[in-house]
Amino acid sequence: RPSRDRSTMSAFVIIPADGKAAVRAGQSPSLQALWANFSGLVAKGLYASIDRVDLAEVEAVMGRTYTQRELLPREVFEELRHRYRVEARVLLPPEKAGEAVIMLLDSCGGLKGLPHNERATRQLAACGLSGDVRGDCAVCRLSLSDAGTVDMLDFQASDLLDRQWLELAQKKNARADRSDLAAPVLRAVEAVAAAPAVEPVTAPVEAPAHDEGTAAAAGPPEYTWEDAKSDVTVTIDVPQATTNGDVRCTFMADWLRVDVATLPAGARTVVEGRLFQRVDPDTCVWTLDTVTVEGKSARKLVLTLEKEKEMRWLELTRKA
Repeated sequence: RPSRDRSTMSAFVIIPADGKAAVRAGQSPSLQALWANFSGLVAKGLYASIDRVDLAEVEAVMGRTYTQRELLPREVFEELRHRYRVEARVLLPPEKAGEAVIMLLDSCGGLKGLPHNERATRQLAACGLSGDVRGDCAVCRLSLSDAGTVDMLDFQASDLLDRQWLELAQKKNARADRSDLAAPVLRAVEAVAAAPAVEPVTAPVEAPAHDEGTAAAAGPPEYTWEDAKSDVTVTIDVPQATTNGDVRCTFMADWLRVDVATLPAGARTVVEGRLFQRVDPDTCVWTLDTVTVEGKSARKLVLTLEKEKEMRWLELTRKA
């Protein structure tokens, strides 16, 4: 990628902790400005909840033991909710100088009870890293110079699922010298964070208010999917009267379509799209199962997709 002029704006993305909210795009003139704006966001303690506080972290920080969250004094929680520390996780380490991808997050998320960010946690795992992300996080691309300075490069929402850099990140993060690879970019980021920012970020980092009263549009039933090492399992709730003859599953190496004839007209195609990674269509299978949920019988369509390559999936089908 070509280097960018410092006067240009560079794209970054916010991965919300709310799994139903879309990934948000923003632009920043510099990492310095993005760091300052993200710090301002997490300092507010939005979405902190005493019901999600990690009591082990509270004990480590406060030196006090609470056996139940209900015993945590409200005044202590109010002090904790405004604590924050922005941390940079290097998703893609550079080779001495070159491109890197980092994630900015609030490392005090467990302390103040921020919600678990499952998408961001999966993003870490897809890069070969461990950790439980709490709260919203930002992801951006950097260019590290030979002199140890960094400039921002564009990083779009579609880049989160880009196979090329994810596979490269897994390989680099599995190396024994992974910490040495990440160290130069972390030092550069720390230097940027120590300097005051004066440039604004053009797009707000905060999520728009969610209208709980807005009814969802009618559509096919929601499905769940689980990612294992060698396969992906998709589970779909279907009407009780559904038989094998009502189901049509089309498995292709990079495409999946599922139709259920017993669903309402206009909602019979439950899944259709390009898969996140390639599968072996000859070994993909589906079954119709009857299970008992809360004392009631339920019908479920279960698909098992055998992966062509054992790589962590971030989505079942790609959005674009």
